[in-house]
Amino acid sequence: MASTVPDATKTFNGKLSGRLAILGLAIGLITKALTDRGILDQVFGIFASGTTTPLY
Repeated sequence: MASTVPDATKTFNGKLSGRLAILGLAIGLITKALTDRGILDQVFGIFASGTTTPLY
């Protein structure tokens, strides 16, 4: 018979992963509001030379 009790480690890891993803999205949206740079520009703009605005 297969056990119907979920694995506690998988449950914890799933919740932690989801919470960190939401936290990252919230930080990205707050940074966008403060700097007027979109999330993609924040992530991929660091690789472009001289095209990003400084954060100070």
